[in-house]
Amino acid sequence: MPRRQVWEDARLVGRSNSGILELKQNDGSWNKVCADEYWTPQVAEVVCRHVGFDRQTKIRSRTIQQKEHLYSKLKCKGSENSTQQCLTTTVRTCSTHKEALLMCARPRDISGGPASCSDRQFLCRRENKCIPARWRCDYVSDCDDGADEQNCTREYKHVFSGSIMFGAEKVKSFGSGTGQIWIDEISCRGHEKSILECRRNNFAAHDCTHAEDVGIVCKTSPNPKDCGVVKPHAKPPRIVGGHVSSPGRWPWIASIYLHIPPMSQEQFCAGSLVSDEWILTAAHCFDRTTDKRDVRIRLGEFNLHHRDPSEQTFNATELFIHPLYTKSSHDFDIALIKLNRPADTSTDYVKSICLPLASEPPFHNDFCYVAGWGNTGSSGASKTAILQEAKMPLLDSNLCRRIYSQLTSNMMCGGYVYGGIDTCQGDSGGPLSCRRSNRWELGGVVSWGNGCAQILKPGVYTKTMPFLSWITDTMLGKTSPSPSIPHRFDSSLSNFFGR
Repeated sequence: MPRRQVWEDARLVGRSNSGILELKQNDGSWNKVCADEYWTPQVAEVVCRHVGFDRQTKIRSRTIQQKEHLYSKLKCKGSENSTQQCLTTTVRTCSTHKEALLMCARPRDISGGPASCSDRQFLCRRENKCIPARWRCDYVSDCDDGADEQNCTREYKHVFSGSIMFGAEKVKSFGSGTGQIWIDEISCRGHEKSILECRRNNFAAHDCTHAEDVGIVCKTSPNPKDCGVVKPHAKPPRIVGGHVSSPGRWPWIASIYLHIPPMSQEQFCAGSLVSDEWILTAAHCFDRTTDKRDVRIRLGEFNLHHRDPSEQTFNATELFIHPLYTKSSHDFDIALIKLNRPADTSTDYVKSICLPLASEPPFHNDFCYVAGWGNTGSSGASKTAILQEAKMPLLDSNLCRRIYSQLTSNMMCGGYVYGGIDTCQGDSGGPLSCRRSNRWELGGVVSWGNGCAQILKPGVYTKTMPFLSWITDTMLGKTSPSPSIPHRFDSSLSNFFGR
């Protein structure tokens, strides 16, 4: 099993180099840290070193917004390299009623000789800079040459089987085995990454016989066997600046409606069928409501104004909005909807799209496709009833960051820098479909942008790769649904959503 790295004991919740400080407890839970008399720049320096940065640049605090069960107090001298070397205590409340936030210095190029990186950092040789070691093999290229995402097979894969495990499919007996029995009396909660993190007897300490050997069949992929495969269409692939699609060309696209009696339904977002019971979409689609009773989903839809024979309509039984989603920045802009029944995927018009596998390289500088029923005019005023599609390139991350300073590692840009083709209002949550070999994979989710199809204002998409674990855990029932917040009425639904 991959051993637990020391930097996993502390994290910044927010952005890659800044956010709310949390410390991991022995039971696997996370405690926020009190911003009290011990919360000093010296302590912040230790935290930044612990998570792989050279230094801290800003120390802050904020009033506790939601009371947690427990908090941690952190006391460091300032010379420590790890929070594990500091004194930590657990308390039920913070005396100052404030929690700790900080910002660490982002990695920078170092001139005048080779960079000297700590054991919690990784050296990007081309630009001669140190990045946090936890950024290695995280599906995001932080080195200009992608060196931090190379030779990642061992880190990405589960050593038991040589492939990624997505949960147990069933328990099965394979008969009596032979040899040493290593583990007995094991108890897991379900969130552990390794059985070595579960409570158990010491190795080889047991009172079993091989007649009690346990066997399981594991899922090696969250994807259905026939995902991402579509019936060939004679019409070539031809949204703003896009072209009319054809029925069944994108059989995983879902239209999502807001339904509030006695009003009629109005389509406000799109999504992607990733299994027969799950739709992946954008979290910001639910900024105004997380009440599942307001949501309707249609699959197999082509024309919003006519009932298509291939249509299947569903209610939502649960909504799962990523717990770290922030409305102001659209970071972690991803959500899952559980359908009230399995979709019929035996037709050519309703199929699931494949999720990318963690062992595959991330999509980079590829051409992908977007589809949706959003506005087709650059002013955002002309909404289409017919499914549109467009082919667009994924842009270099450095170029994208120069255009959008608020871009995070969970986002990527797609489109043309000279404008003309883009997603727009109403396309939110829809699929960025990318071809890999003979199947289509979900490279991203339509998230946000500045205008529609404007020069030097490409669309921004939430990457799916960084969220594979969250998606899988949610579909396996390991996460809790979002609390229900009733819809706040507005006469103009088109003003609800950014894309």
